[in-house]
Amino acid sequence: MAEDKLQLYYKLYDLSRRQREEILTGTIDNVLDIIKKKSEIVLKLEEVDLEEEIRSHKDPQGTLIEMQNLLKRLTELEQENAELLRDMAPDLENKVKKIKQEYNKAGEAYRNNDADRSGGNNIDERS
Repeated sequence: MAEDKLQLYYKLYDLSRRQREEILTGTIDNVLDIIKKKSEIVLKLEEVDLEEEIRSHKDPQGTLIEMQNLLKRLTELEQENAELLRDMAPDLENKVKKIKQEYNKAGEAYRNNDADRSGGNNIDERS
């Protein structure tokens, strides 16, 4: 059974590596999808008693050492990913602001253009 949990940790590590690549390329939608998949794996990992599982393995000491090394690498990778995301946050915020500004400009142009063409002011003045 320890191999199953160990495999889940390897999947989590692989997803974290993919997450790092996606962060570096700036594809935030893919990053969010990977984070969701990682959350699902973490939930599976929480369901199993790790200590009991390792003891039941034919080489508990070897499995424990392999898992400790993997968890150390996973922790380091997650810290790097968190730093990259923090660094990426201002860029994302600026992009969102730019989109909002463009949307507001388009809305204002539409409203101003629509008011000029309505002729509503002329009708009101004649009454």
